Amino acid sequence: MVAVSDARPIRDDQPVVVGQAVEASAGLRVRFGRVREAELRALLMSVLSEGPYPEGAGRVQESFRVAGGTETAARRLVALATSSAQASATA
Repeated sequence: MVAVSDARPIRDDQPVVVGQAVEASAGLRVRFGRVREAELRALLMSVLSEGPYPEGAGRVQESFRVAGGTETAARRLVALATSSAQASATA
């Protein structure tokens, strides 16, 4: 996956995350076992500066901002982890 983002998906959700990036025109699907260095470099430069990718990444960024940004995401993850831990403790 090559996406305009600092985020790195957790291993098991990579296909889902890259699919969302592709669907949002914010990234490309890359098969890392098959791609060569020069091809990856060209793809990365394309995603960073050409076509629909920078605009698509901007739309994704704006959707994150509208949803509350990183602080809201962190609070929700903490709440989820806390509720999961409490549920496990009572089970």
